[in-house]
Amino acid sequence: MFNKNKIKLQSAFEFLITYGWVILLIAIIISLLFTFFKISNSANNTCNIQDIFLCNKVFASINSSTNTIFLYFNLTNQQPYPIENAIIIANINNQNTTKVICSPSFVKTGSYLYCNINTGLNVTPGTILSGKLYLNFSNCGLIANYLATKNCANAPNQMVLGQFFVHTS
Repeated sequence: MFNKNKIKLQSAFEFLITYGWVILLIAIIISLLFTFFKISNSANNTCNIQDIFLCNKVFASINSSTNTIFLYFNLTNQQPYPIENAIIIANINNQNTTKVICSPSFVKTGSYLYCNINTGLNVTPGTILSGKLYLNFSNCGLIANYLATKNCANAPNQMVLGQFFVHTS
């Protein structure tokens, strides 16, 4: 009887050595596929723009009556001077949008800038959009006597570039 148990144990051990690596490989592949699928469906909306701005939030929504996409960007002015008259253009999946005036028109250091773009593009919910941002604004810091006058009139324009990745909802 002891011999039968030893033979069964030896057979089980040989089975695990022979096929264990296959079972382990299948488990790894399944876990990788699950992880990849989960990440691709729940990827965060992201945007970044040159260091003088912080992209706090980006999201896209679909107008149910027209099926067009609206993109919303919330940026913070991180440079030491205010800006004026910001205009944003987004290149979405290699298609340009029209220029949109952001608000407010005067943004102090550390304050928010809101840019809402009606893209005119028709897509289904859950579509992934990506592209480039072009933000053009009057930079008060480029006026030689701004600190003395606090007058931003006739400030030179500056353009900064960024990128975004967003799911429609």
